[in-house]
This record gives sequence, C-alpha cells and structure tokens, in this order.
Amino acid sequence: MEIGQSLWKSTNFYIIKNADKEFVERGQHLYRNWDELIMNDPSLKIIKKKRKLNGRLYYYELEKVN
Repeated sequence: MEIGQSLWKSTNFYIIKNADKEFVERGQHLYRNWDELIMNDPSLKIIKKKRKLNGRLYYYELEKVN
C-alpha cells in the first residue's frame, strides 16, 4: 500500500505544488505512478489491485514470477 499520483488533475496539481516540502520533511515521493512501475515489471504478477482516496492510495497484492 502506498500513496502516489491521483486520478484527478486538481489533486495532482496540489501534490506537485507541495512535492518538495513533503520529500524534505518526510522523505516521501508522493507523485509516483505505481501502476506504471508495477505493470512494467515482468517479475511481478498482480493478484489484486485497488485505488482509493481520489486514486491516491494504491493497494496491490502481488506475486513474484520467476
């Protein structure tokens, strides 16, 4: 489970505006598109996928493929 890029443009604008502050204070990169990263990794198989909170909260159940 991780927070990342939203499905809504207005929310993404707010995230980008505050991204530097969040990274410095918490060490989090809040604008990642986890769908892209996970779907492009051939060593992972998605078992279950959900997005909540305007699409910002990513939840995956993954299986490692050999």
